[in-house]
Amino acid sequence: MHPNRASLRVLIILAVAQIIGWGSVGLTAVVAPQVVADLGMDVPSVFAGNAILYATMGVSAPILGRAFVRYGARTVMMAGRALAGPGFVGLALANGPVSYCAAWIVLVVAGSATLTNAANILLNEIAGPGARRAIAALMLATGLSSSLFWPTTAFLTGLGGWRGTCFVYAAAMWFVCLPLYRWGLPPRAEPAAGIEPLPAAPEPQPRTSTFWLIACGITLNAFVTFGLSATLIELLVAPGA
Repeated sequence: MHPNRASLRVLIILAVAQIIGWGSVGLTAVVAPQVVADLGMDVPSVFAGNAILYATMGVSAPILGRAFVRYGARTVMMAGRALAGPGFVGLALANGPVSYCAAWIVLVVAGSATLTNAANILLNEIAGPGARRAIAALMLATGLSSSLFWPTTAFLTGLGGWRGTCFVYAAAMWFVCLPLYRWGLPPRAEPAAGIEPLPAAPEPQPRTSTFWLIACGITLNAFVTFGLSATLIELLVAPGA
């Protein structure tokens, strides 16, 4: 297959999977009132699931980094999608705050292995420094997740309730995303036997102060954008809005 066509195929597969991944974990923006009524939780506790997801993904990223180095992004992402299914099933079967939060913890581990950072690592494995444009395109596509999945979640919830929606998203992890990764993404290229890979050219290290300024800026931006997207619908329908 022509390299450009292969790269485009990988980008499309990742875009579809990222939209499904981020869109599905954003379901609380739509189903929060039903979860509150069903589990007897208050609204902040329901949205704590998203807080657990975003906060713990950052903590678990360095730990999963070793797995990405050892096994390659494709393998780790496949394992993450396989794990996301039980996470959504656990969410569908939750009967209180403890089981609800436990299901979100499973989704945290799955998300760390499959969402944005994992996709960027895979693109870097395939294209190296040339992955920058693909990463930018993937980020733009991922931004469509809420626009596409808020109405999708509302439609599914109207048909089968919020628990049924969770079961549908579990099936999407197993029967859509996992096969896409398994048969659509190339395995990591290994160096030929007896040939040592060339050492990478040393890159200039960024100044520590610059790094922390960028990190703080990204963190504050994510705090606002992710927090607002998770609660926007509930804020708009709140009394006095």
